[in-house]
Amino acid sequence: MIIQPKEWIKPSSRLKSKFRVIKTLQFTFTAQITFVIILLFSIGNVIIFRTTSERLIRNTHLRNRDQINGLVSNINQWKESTVLLMETLSKQPGILKLDNTQINASLGQITQLTPNRVWRVFDTEGNMVFTSLDSERSPHQKKLLELRHKDYEGFKKARNGKFSWSVAFLQAGIKNEGCLSADQPIFKSPSLGNKSEVIGTLSFCLPLEKLGAAIGVDGSDQFRSDQTLSNQTIGRGQAQAIDEPDYLEFHRGDYTGRVTYLIFESGNIVFPTASDSRFVRISIQSPRRLSTTAWGKLNKLVTRRGNFNTFQEINLDGNPLLTFAMTSSTGNANWIAVNVIDKKTIFDPLNKALLSLLALQFSTLLITSVAIYYVCRQLTRPLNQIIARIQALSDLDLALSKKFIIKKAWISEINNVSLATNRLTQAIESFSRYLPNEVVRSLLLNERRAELGGTSENVAVMFTDIDDFTSYTESVETQDLFRYLNEYFTELTNHVVANNGTIDKYIGDSLMVMWGMPTPLKNPCELACQTAIAVRNASNGLRDEWAQQKAPLKFNTRIGLHYGEAIVGNVGAADRFNYTMVGDTINVASRLEGANKTYKTNIIVSDAILKQLEHENASHRFAFRMIGEVTMKGKSKSTLIYELYDQCCSLRQPQIEALDAWNRVKKQAIDHGNRAAFEQIEAESEELRMHPLLIQLKQELETSEQSTRRTDEYRDLSAKSRDR
Repeated sequence: MIIQPKEWIKPSSRLKSKFRVIKTLQFTFTAQITFVIILLFSIGNVIIFRTTSERLIRNTHLRNRDQINGLVSNINQWKESTVLLMETLSKQPGILKLDNTQINASLGQITQLTPNRVWRVFDTEGNMVFTSLDSERSPHQKKLLELRHKDYEGFKKARNGKFSWSVAFLQAGIKNEGCLSADQPIFKSPSLGNKSEVIGTLSFCLPLEKLGAAIGVDGSDQFRSDQTLSNQTIGRGQAQAIDEPDYLEFHRGDYTGRVTYLIFESGNIVFPTASDSRFVRISIQSPRRLSTTAWGKLNKLVTRRGNFNTFQEINLDGNPLLTFAMTSSTGNANWIAVNVIDKKTIFDPLNKALLSLLALQFSTLLITSVAIYYVCRQLTRPLNQIIARIQALSDLDLALSKKFIIKKAWISEINNVSLATNRLTQAIESFSRYLPNEVVRSLLLNERRAELGGTSENVAVMFTDIDDFTSYTESVETQDLFRYLNEYFTELTNHVVANNGTIDKYIGDSLMVMWGMPTPLKNPCELACQTAIAVRNASNGLRDEWAQQKAPLKFNTRIGLHYGEAIVGNVGAADRFNYTMVGDTINVASRLEGANKTYKTNIIVSDAILKQLEHENASHRFAFRMIGEVTMKGKSKSTLIYELYDQCCSLRQPQIEALDAWNRVKKQAIDHGNRAAFEQIEAESEELRMHPLLIQLKQELETSEQSTRRTDEYRDLSAKSRDR
């Protein structure tokens, strides 16, 4: 009868003992310190990972940028020397006569110095006069080459008097290999240049596998040997590999996920540092075929407007990639050099190092926790004495409290606690007389008190506004609208701050920004134009992002820029005021922003902005489209306004030339009338006249001319009626 209760009591007492251990200071300290260590390790790991990631990304960006810079530099030098060589050879007497024997004498040394190139000479009908390759001299091969060469864009351009680059094909045994083709027109009278008659073309065909060696970058970015990938490639066979050109191969160099390639104006892509046959097959794909592949998707993402000469992170079919692209525009061809690296490749070494660090930290934590647990036991005895003393002190039993004084302990904190209790005893005795002295800090030297008033300064002013924002206030829930608006303003504010702009105020859905005050700037208009373009791109990016999220709204931002004199300073009452700006300059900027709605544009700037950009030596950085002269409300003089199109580095050369032609024609229309504008259009080159911008302008001028003519006819009829 007695044994059963004892057997039941033993487990119960053991359980209570365990709970008492959990409540002890020893266990609590160990748990808390262990938790703190875990927290510190976690924070440290996050900081290390973020810092290392940023440094790793930055170093990767710098490495990729340097590689692309070197590649573009080599390409530009090679293009210049090649163009000069081709132009010089085309003027040789033997080549001008289109005689095979004399051409062989003229090109003999060149063919020896350039063994990788196949030199050819064709007449204007596409008949091959000369080839440096013996296998191409048979009638059958010669006929095949002539038929193929007539279809090349390079040959067509050369026949029209223009030097051209293109991707062509070279017969290598029983298969075709891709090659870089350069075509130089041969003029009957070289001294007359493009005005002379074209009698033939001089061309060479350089195999794409030899392109890197010719440019001087061969072997700078070799492929990594991937056994698994090699086995897959061998197992598929040659035919199946050709049928699967969508496979994006990124196995290169030290990093297992990097690739460097060039994009031609025609849309072809080539790999100047690669000698792998898989990439050669990709290079000879037609632009139309490439546009339907993963390579086409990648090129479309990389070459979007504003993405040149800057690092960007893109997502290709769920794979995050870091890219850097740069244009090579020396000579008469525009190539784009691209470097792409898989983000996973960058972080693989870091993740492995982090796992090793976590294992080391776990071992350290385990050993430290055990040591802390036993060290904390050394605190138990003195702390019990201190607790007893404090309990006595809480009962105001000062005599009992003195019995538990610790005279000396090897732990300084215990000594400090003992001293603290002594002071506490004294404080209780004389609390009413004891107060700590507060330390008062002096004000900052040379601090000035803010006062009402302002000064007249030249500033660049930007107004932004959301098109048809009122409709969203009626159709979108208030909380959702505020959330989208805050996200929108956050994005815009980041770009303003990055370009040294000062936000004056947020006015509903509008933003008012100035450059030049309170901090003077050397280039306020340049920064304002950069910000306007960045704000437009950011707004468009948010709009696309919200569209993917199926948001019930999209923000189209209108922007107005003006430069001039304004009063900047503190405005308000004596006890409350704001730092702001007032004046005619602000009114003009606001009206320019509103003019976007009339002219169906995004960014309108005044002529004062362009004049100040010239003063800042920055006008060459931006492309503008002249809109016309307008007379704003409340002003007697008209103002010449422009659309800020984009930064010149983000546009192709034909676009820049078309905008310049637009401005010339528009200037003639404003100064001398539509007839002078039509004459200016006819004076432009045929290529510019066929540009969509010039076609649009011509249609606008014709519409304006017809409207003016109808107005004049109406006036004549009215005058005749009055005479009768």
